[in-house]
Amino acid sequence: MEPGSRWWVGINANLASTGVGLVKAARLLKEPRLAALAQRQLDWILGVNPFDASTMTGVGRNQPRQFVTGEFKPVTPLIEGAVMNGIGGTPDDQPDLKPGSWQTCEYWTPMVCYTMWLMSELSAK
Repeated sequence: MEPGSRWWVGINANLASTGVGLVKAARLLKEPRLAALAQRQLDWILGVNPFDASTMTGVGRNQPRQFVTGEFKPVTPLIEGAVMNGIGGTPDDQPDLKPGSWQTCEYWTPMVCYTMWLMSELSAK
């Protein structure tokens, strides 16, 4: 997504869904290095990134401040295991994490679902 536009979000759904594909390809092709790449996708979400920040609440460290909106009463609480949109990028192709913003720090279902799926695939024998 182009970060200069009015609407963009972080890449956690992209990372996790790519990881799922990598795990499945690793099994099909019997290529363990693809599973290792999938693990790196999850590692990025959990904090092995330029900000040393996990974008899964309650897992890892340095979680950025969650996006809170006045649209919901009561506000969405911190949810253990929930996954934020994740790190995005600048127009100069630099990593961008905006604590408290919806673009990078709001909980979205695709980010949660794909991350859960990736963790399940990585833990399957």
